[in-house]
Amino acid sequence: MDTTMFQLRSFVHQRLYTAAEEILGEVEKTITLVFNEVDVSNVRSEEESWKSATPDTPAKEISCRAFTDQQHSGTWR
Repeated sequence: MDTTMFQLRSFVHQRLYTAAEEILGEVEKTITLVFNEVDVSNVRSEEESWKSATPDTPAKEISCRAFTDQQHSGTWR
């Protein structure tokens, strides 16, 4: 393989590597964003289920009840 062909292959390899790194960086950012949005959605869903399950119960009482339930079940969120 002559020098010109080697330089061309090296240049193309470097450009492809750089492009792949940029693409994977954007994919990683997107995945992180989606996971964060799912977490927020889950929190909102849990809040809504609490509100709909006990519409006449004051929020302070719900909070105390949730704390007591977690203590008895041994799970924390």
